[in-house]
Amino acid sequence: MHHVFISYRRSDREWVRSLEGRLKQRRIRVWIDQNDIPVSVPWLAEVRDAIEEAALFVRCDSPAFRASARCATEVGFAEQLAKPQLVVTVGDDLDRCAASIAETLREISPARGRRTELRVLARDWDRAGRPRSLLVGWRYRRRLSSGLEFPPDPAENEQSFLRASMTRTRVRAFFTTVVVTLIVVSFTTVSVLRTEQDTINNDNGQLASAYSQAQSGLNLVDQDPYSGLQAAAGDGEDGASVGDAEVITEALAEPTPDDAFDIAGSRRFAVRPVGAEVLVTAAGGREWEHASVGADYKQHATELPAPAASTAASAVAPAAGTATAADGLTASRGPRSGLVRIFRHGQLWRVIDFDSVTGALAFSSDGRFLAATVGEQVEVADVATAQIRTHLRGATGFLLDVAWSSDGTHVWALDDGRVFSWPMGEAVTLVDNPAASFNSVLPAASAGDVWIVGRHTLAEISVATGQTIHRITIPDTLTSAGGTLDGSLALVSGQRYLWVVPLSGTAPPRHVTLSGCALGRATFASDAVAYLPCIGGSLLRLALPSAAVTSVITVSSAGVFGATAVPGTDTVYAGDEAGDLYVVRGAGALAIQVSECDAEVQRIGVAPADQAVLPVGSGSGQGTCGVIGLRTGDPADPGSWTWNHLLQPQEESIYASAVAFSAHGGSFAIGYSNGTINLQPTVNVTPTLTDNTADGMIRDMLTLPDNDLIVVTDAGMVQRLPMCDSCISNAALANVAGHRLALAERLGLATIKRVPAGDLPFGPPN
Repeated sequence: MHHVFISYRRSDREWVRSLEGRLKQRRIRVWIDQNDIPVSVPWLAEVRDAIEEAALFVRCDSPAFRASARCATEVGFAEQLAKPQLVVTVGDDLDRCAASIAETLREISPARGRRTELRVLARDWDRAGRPRSLLVGWRYRRRLSSGLEFPPDPAENEQSFLRASMTRTRVRAFFTTVVVTLIVVSFTTVSVLRTEQDTINNDNGQLASAYSQAQSGLNLVDQDPYSGLQAAAGDGEDGASVGDAEVITEALAEPTPDDAFDIAGSRRFAVRPVGAEVLVTAAGGREWEHASVGADYKQHATELPAPAASTAASAVAPAAGTATAADGLTASRGPRSGLVRIFRHGQLWRVIDFDSVTGALAFSSDGRFLAATVGEQVEVADVATAQIRTHLRGATGFLLDVAWSSDGTHVWALDDGRVFSWPMGEAVTLVDNPAASFNSVLPAASAGDVWIVGRHTLAEISVATGQTIHRITIPDTLTSAGGTLDGSLALVSGQRYLWVVPLSGTAPPRHVTLSGCALGRATFASDAVAYLPCIGGSLLRLALPSAAVTSVITVSSAGVFGATAVPGTDTVYAGDEAGDLYVVRGAGALAIQVSECDAEVQRIGVAPADQAVLPVGSGSGQGTCGVIGLRTGDPADPGSWTWNHLLQPQEESIYASAVAFSAHGGSFAIGYSNGTINLQPTVNVTPTLTDNTADGMIRDMLTLPDNDLIVVTDAGMVQRLPMCDSCISNAALANVAGHRLALAERLGLATIKRVPAGDLPFGPPN
């Protein structure tokens, strides 16, 4: 499964087989028909199966290919099955073609792979007579179901496969309950049995009811964003209900329009990016103007005299299906597919696979993101990673054009009668420099500033404006840094040296040579003691300000990767390559949590007062590999910890890369390698708020005393994101859903179904 299917004409066989060899050198699985057999029923079945199982369909284009009925049949299968396609020209440079195929294959969404997997599993299950042995468990079933957002529409056998798998899960759960009950029967009296049976029946009934309500809510979220908001608005009544939290999380995961207004016959945005005034060209060349969103949300567009004086020729929107940006970027959509090719200075750079056929395209002003209209929604993709980051739903018609706001905070789109605006999140971008790469953020002596560490410099910036206040240059390539809480001193790890950098005063940086140590990220226990992990080796205890090594601590045989000291105490948390977490006291280390996922612990978040700890790193952030520990006693006592798993539906190529707790410890933030940031409550873990506006890997995060979160990425972005412990709860977020729904009603986008609360599976609207 998930190979590359090569479609070609027999007369081009020599070149195609050479291409096949180049792909196999890259360890890319290839399916290629090398049998000289006529088109027949067996051939059709075999080829269709191979195309169905493929991740990518490659056309080897030539005059002979275009004249071949056999090749046309294969292309028809690929289009029917909605397979991503790439065209290479027979006779072109083989290495360049192989590289293009490899690049396209890497950029195909993993979710699309799950769509293929479901289709093939259901096909094989159906052909085998639908045996129970080929069904899947509940977790695997949910994973496969997530691919249904991709075409083609699910066939009957796929729907039956998912339903049968769900039934098998429930049957197994039932029989497990029966077995447990029988065991209880054999060891209890009849009277106790009756009491226990009543309890079990009651608990099972409550669980079944909760599951049914949660599924009803999730189905509404999938069906329509406004129905989903109404479901979420009623789910704050049950406190910390996990089912309610899941519905709320999904309903609020992506924004709905915060502005909309009518323009009959609207066709495109006359000027882009959109500034304080929205200028729209309608049928017949008429132009309309709409002011920025107001408090009453009741503004109307005004028709302008023709021609509009504010419309410059250079600002007119480009042709549909193309877009340009700075740094020589050009986007061009393919015909009848979701594939959009990104060219940099004329050379193919990325291929983005949108969920369905795309229409209009628009780059953000910094060229980091590409928005595309896909039917009645807009999809926003990260250009560098070619991953879809956000789906903007809630429009009421087929979208014809899309544009960004000049400050990058909103995306605008229009259909033939209405214009819509979506907010892109609450984060404020302080620094946006794609040529830079940041790895650390440290406290500054001034409460209104922080230090940002890049490849060769430390820059003190204002957290209000992003303006650079002071800069320190280091003659080394810097990889990470740690700083004192008062912002007076930093230990900066470089490729050559460890640097002791005074952050206040006039003393110059000085370097320390630590032979045989692959320098990790330093952490401070006090203004006199710091710890430095030697990646894959030992943990060093350093005396400050000299940074002299006072002790070498062996944490585990797997070697330490990340460490965090608890300021003002003798406790240090350290993680190793196997994903195990240790408490270091003096010269000894004791394991307090053993990982089942072999996730390297690279960063460790510690809540204020050391009441919670959260390790993250390569391998964490997938499924239930992430864990958070809550402490009631001595940190060095494994029995004083309760470990809760975090259900993180991230793709296999995405992992947790940074972590920070709020100023009071009631919530935490996890940053991922794709730029996503999740905010979650510390105790209940759910619900989750997601921010998708950062570009690049989240390398570090710092919580300020006012609870703002400062985020830095390896793609040159610094953002400020608000954190609020009381805002991340079922009740608080249900209220947010209610406000969004009420706004949608004022904008004329939704009608709240005001029916008796008892008739709603999800409770009353807020």
